[in-house]
Amino acid sequence: MFSLEAATKATIKVNAKLPENYIIVNLGQTSQVIGIVIHCDGIWVSLVKNSYITKILRQFGMEHICGVSMPMDPYVKLDLAENHGEKEMEHITDFQAVMGILIYRALATQQDILYPVVALSR
Repeated sequence: MFSLEAATKATIKVNAKLPENYIIVNLGQTSQVIGIVIHCDGIWVSLVKNSYITKILRQFGMEHICGVSMPMDPYVKLDLAENHGEKEMEHITDFQAVMGILIYRALATQQDILYPVVALSR
């Protein structure tokens, strides 16, 4: 079980030991990590992922895409495009970049998209 009191004591102890070996600069409260905005009001901590997602959609020219409540129907069978199995290599690096970002998102902060991401990456 997680104890906030124990975590606070451990943090204070680590913060006291670090300056013995390292130069420490306090940059204040964290507000953003890897595009995820962090809000902390003293009691609650919330992560806002919209800014990061919007940035990624713009990067790949997909800002017009709308979200859905269920990322993917598990009974949908994915098949190759209409070119009957021939892979178009000119856009493969864009696809790999998008999949890399989505895999990170699925594993790090957004487990609800894990199934469709894995299905698309096959």
